[in-house]
Amino acid sequence: MPRRLWASLLLSLLLHFVGLIVVDRSFLADRELRAFRARLVAAPRFQQPSRLQTAAPTPLSVEMEYARAPSGAPDAPSPAMPLVTELAEVAQPVFLESYDPTVPRRAAAELTVETLPDPTAPTVADTASFDAMELLRIEDMIRSDKERAVIIPDVYSRRDTRGFVKFTPLRLDGAWSYGLDATQSGRPVLADLARYVSDYTRVHAELRGSAAEYFDESDLKKDPVHFLFPGIRRSGRSGPRLALASHEQVLVGEYLREGGFLFVDAGQGPEDRRFLRDMIVLLKEIVGVEGQLFPLPANHAVYHAFYSYENGFPGERKRLVRQIPGSPWYYPDRAPCSALDPRGLYGVEWSGETVAIISDLELHRRWSGLESSCAEFENETAPPAGGEEGAEEAASPVTSPFLQAATNIVFHALTRPGGVAVRREGPAWGRRRVDTGRPQGLVEEQLAVEDHDLLDELEASLAFLRAPSGKVIGDGGLRLRIKGYEALEVADGRRHGVLVRNLAAGRLWVEVEYGGEYQGVEVEIQGGTVTTVVFALRGFGPWTSLSIEPLTARFAVADWMRRFDDLHYDEIFAPK
Repeated sequence: MPRRLWASLLLSLLLHFVGLIVVDRSFLADRELRAFRARLVAAPRFQQPSRLQTAAPTPLSVEMEYARAPSGAPDAPSPAMPLVTELAEVAQPVFLESYDPTVPRRAAAELTVETLPDPTAPTVADTASFDAMELLRIEDMIRSDKERAVIIPDVYSRRDTRGFVKFTPLRLDGAWSYGLDATQSGRPVLADLARYVSDYTRVHAELRGSAAEYFDESDLKKDPVHFLFPGIRRSGRSGPRLALASHEQVLVGEYLREGGFLFVDAGQGPEDRRFLRDMIVLLKEIVGVEGQLFPLPANHAVYHAFYSYENGFPGERKRLVRQIPGSPWYYPDRAPCSALDPRGLYGVEWSGETVAIISDLELHRRWSGLESSCAEFENETAPPAGGEEGAEEAASPVTSPFLQAATNIVFHALTRPGGVAVRREGPAWGRRRVDTGRPQGLVEEQLAVEDHDLLDELEASLAFLRAPSGKVIGDGGLRLRIKGYEALEVADGRRHGVLVRNLAAGRLWVEVEYGGEYQGVEVEIQGGTVTTVVFALRGFGPWTSLSIEPLTARFAVADWMRRFDDLHYDEIFAPK
């Protein structure tokens, strides 16, 4: 055979081999990925549940025996049948009539006329199960003033909670819901908080009526939260900085035990120090031996009720506080206006629930721009640079961080389990539709996550599937090395892949060993969802390489399993 023909055959084989590799990497690989994307986006297949086939029931065999009636005297001929049938005796009492065994039974049936309710009279019906269909607006509920707080929780996002809340100002003996400025006059700082909550949340907040002079009205127990700040003591009073009558203390105890909530806030000045000390003594007397005082941990619900604070409210620094044995009401004392950090938030617990919060962060003064209680102890600072513009900036303090912290207090009181706020279901026409996952032109859809902070706390999952769809792993198995976890191996070659669960959300470095090839890839996983990774061997013979492609579509574990219910895979919980 001529040399030119050999060269042509060799060149043809080379070109065909290169063409196959190009087709495999450019077209077949993309086709396999599109098949996986289509399965993720498509709705899960509905399968009719198989019913257990059982044999037809065997009818019972019943045998009856004829018994002759006993012979006796013939019955007397009965008279003519009256219009109303006469009964020898009535076996049961007449319907809707109270039965008295001492009263002799009637000899015949009686015709009675049933009394029907008047259709024009008002009726009382239980509408608890019809709240989702009523046409009642939040504005109408506010105007009726029947409830102090009504919320419609949103299961998808805590920031979409709707409703309203009304604050009742208090002017008790030594404890106010007002802030005191330099002139010792009361300023309604709750109005600033109500305005901020109404402007930056979906809950309308407002002040209700005039200030209550005494905590002796049962209507005060309808408020989801009461604010107590250092106030002016009434004339003629002596003794503690805060004084409540015995009947007021009883009502406060009933309020806390029935779901109420108190927020006690003060600063580090000498008067505030005495106020906090007297307030703790008062709460100890009200709650009793069943309660205790404890520093709030950073994972307490109040720090994540609306905004998320990982290390406490502004001005607070979370530290481990040493608990003194036998002192459940220990509160560390501080010198007035010392250089030490504030003590932060302390909680009053009763029966496992936090019913009050004690704060020395002076939030109520800071969110309204009032002067600090330690202003007279602080050294005078030089006038701000920049002339009038700098002075204007110094005269307008930043209040937003402290208003945001107070918003968490309000939302915690509204959404806490067993709280006073009335919970209602949203209207049926306002509910969100369930995402069926139907394909929209085979476009990859990103999972709509509205609360990343909450989902990141959930477990994340990672799935490795062999491409093309439905192809088994084969001999040799699959080995995974996830950084921070122990190595995983799928030895059964009849499996189509593996689902690794109980992973921490974030970016992971994964090393894959399959078919004698080794490849590493960085994958970003999200809490509460499954991230799918497709792997396959590309090439022919000795010219093979491992291809790894993470997909962006993520679904919950149950939805992901329904989409790949025809595949056989190992479900492994990642060991630490």
